[in-house]
Amino acid sequence: MIASGGGSGIGRAVCQRFASEGASVIVADRNEESANQTLELLSRDLKGQQHMALGVDVSSKDSVEKLVTSVQRRYFQPPSVCVNAAGITQDEFLLKMEEEDFDKVIEVNLKVLQSRV
Repeated sequence: MIASGGGSGIGRAVCQRFASEGASVIVADRNEESANQTLELLSRDLKGQQHMALGVDVSSKDSVEKLVTSVQRRYFQPPSVCVNAAGITQDEFLLKMEEEDFDKVIEVNLKVLQSRV
């Protein structure tokens, strides 16, 4: 199971829940330090669970392709579940937001991991 945005918030909670149910979890987050913090919180109660944390920018096709390749090399199969919890905000009124900031929000929030897996 892969969770984008797994380094905090909803993504972290999703990772913890899947791990508690016996899944092997890949914590994917742009902030690798946060991903590793989530990794430390995951239960490893069941035989065969193998969790990993990776720095991934879901707005970058190359970054997502590297993620999928890493998962397939380690687990010898593609992920069976992908949860997209990555998201960003730019605290600006839409009409005042710079186009570059708006584009980044769209890239992260709407170009989802699953479309590339």
